[in-house]
Amino acid sequence: MALSWCATMIAARAAAQTPAPPVAVTGTFHIIWRDAAHGGAIPGGDRRYVLIDDHGAWYDVQLDSAALTSLGGERALDRRRVTIGASEILSPARAHTAMPQIRARTLRLETLHAAGAVSFTFSGPQPYVTILCRFQDTPVDKLPSKSMVQTLAGGSSSYPSLDNYYREVSNGAITLAGSRVVGWYDLPHARAYYVVNSQADLQKLTADCTAAADKDVDFTAFRGINMQFSDQLDCCSWGGTTLLTLDGQTRAFGVTWIAAWGVSQAAYGHEMGHSFGFPHSHGPYGQTYDSKWDIMSYTYDWTDPTYGSIGPHTIAFHKALAGWIPAARRFVAKAGTSTITIERSAQPASNGNYLMAEIPIPGTSEHYTLEARRFTGQYDAHLPGQAIIIHRCGVDATVIDADGNGNPNDNGAMWVTGETFTDAAHNIAVTVGPQVGNGWQVTIRDQVTATTPLSIALGAAGRRDTTFARASVAFPDSVRLTLSGTGASSAHWSAARKAAWLVLAATSGTGSGMLRWQHQAHSLAAGTYVDTISVTASGATGSPARFVDTLVVLAQPRVEDAAAALLGTTTLSAPAARYLDAQGNGNGTFDLGDFLALASRTGASASGALAAARANARDTSRATPNGVTP
Repeated sequence: MALSWCATMIAARAAAQTPAPPVAVTGTFHIIWRDAAHGGAIPGGDRRYVLIDDHGAWYDVQLDSAALTSLGGERALDRRRVTIGASEILSPARAHTAMPQIRARTLRLETLHAAGAVSFTFSGPQPYVTILCRFQDTPVDKLPSKSMVQTLAGGSSSYPSLDNYYREVSNGAITLAGSRVVGWYDLPHARAYYVVNSQADLQKLTADCTAAADKDVDFTAFRGINMQFSDQLDCCSWGGTTLLTLDGQTRAFGVTWIAAWGVSQAAYGHEMGHSFGFPHSHGPYGQTYDSKWDIMSYTYDWTDPTYGSIGPHTIAFHKALAGWIPAARRFVAKAGTSTITIERSAQPASNGNYLMAEIPIPGTSEHYTLEARRFTGQYDAHLPGQAIIIHRCGVDATVIDADGNGNPNDNGAMWVTGETFTDAAHNIAVTVGPQVGNGWQVTIRDQVTATTPLSIALGAAGRRDTTFARASVAFPDSVRLTLSGTGASSAHWSAARKAAWLVLAATSGTGSGMLRWQHQAHSLAAGTYVDTISVTASGATGSPARFVDTLVVLAQPRVEDAAAALLGTTTLSAPAARYLDAQGNGNGTFDLGDFLALASRTGASASGALAAARANARDTSRATPNGVTP
């Protein structure tokens, strides 16, 4: 009985000390943005990363910036099929989230399947179905006006409908023709069922709201889905894309989740912008909603008494992402001096003038955009002013504000005739010339972009494979990291690996040098292990550079086997011989010095082992050990 109890306790302790096996989840990666009521603070940031797996389950994904950068940033992952590895999946209760949470340790892009193949450019009809869904505990007399939602999102082409707005914003590239509004539908639960840990459970909301409308809606006829709810969700309304299976079709839909407070032209237009893939834009002051130049910020001066806030156009950066500014009307700066005319992008004339300019920023993946903003139409009639507006654009867009006074909407952000913006660090200057028609003449001086392009490469500093014995100390390895081209010495890089047994000495750095790591083979069974090290440098040719490292793990060679090999009566495997040489005199071959080093490490008698091996071999061989006098 005592022995049985002890065995049970030992087994239980071992189980408790054994880490949970790693998990991997494959699905489609989505960025979903959230927006607080009336431009308030957003707890937890303005976006959420969501993985929808192949079974339709949703996960909250936590990623560090290095992982995002190594794969080209969040826009390169949005709507792409990925595999995420994690040590475990946390329950909503443990993670304090509305859905299970994956804290990603590895992330790998997979081949894009047809269901996730959604373009970021849009043209032609883009019909949305808007579903009105009532929580069980919302009184009927408190519902937002269906007639107002019908006017905004029901397919009308008249001002201030979303069809009218996006026809103008896209310069006629898209319409929302064919859009419908259906409901109100009663959801099967009260609001508290859909708000978990103070967060909206978007999966539950989507499943129940679309199911309520399914009898009346053929979802295959729509590009996107707006869901208008009868009450608050959590802090926010939401917009983005999700992979859904509806009416027998699995694909990515543009989706919005709109709280009761969000029934206005600007709020609908903003969330639908997120469903097109547009991020927020803002000033350089750490605020999400401080730019009056963009509906994708949230500061609107114009309010209609019936339809609420009316948003301006979105900025040229977003229009270009969506393909709404033709390539022929986008100027991309090259080295030297160029003088062009930039016309307003809202209701432009068909005169062939440029609607925007882009200036690449050397050594980065970012660029400046220039656009002309003028009072015009119903939506840009209430801009803060008329001027050339400059944004620095990467993941999102930041207004360039020269006076640094905390307001990106005053004269400091408006570049007018005679004023010059200068980026001295990159030898870029922009001078605004005279007004020409509905825009301005602009002179761009760019002295850097024609210099040597930045490139990255990894070159081996030795063999691509390393051999270890189990329970040995960690062994180092390295590879040369070479950055060349303009700005190479100050170019930032980040490194990532997948396997836990490969431990990078540094995961980021600047300029060329040696990338070093340790092999931690202590807990590995004998076998061959392969991992890929990826090094990313923004804007560099060859990025990400990859190096394949192979680890061969052996059982510690026995002194008896080494003695027999020294005598020539048997042969060590090549990995074993390489390991003993590396641990011995390192002269490239297994010999007496390596045998003596093994005997010393293990506390064995060298002479005794040789004598035993000689005795064992006496009947089969008269071989003499290399370098040993019998």
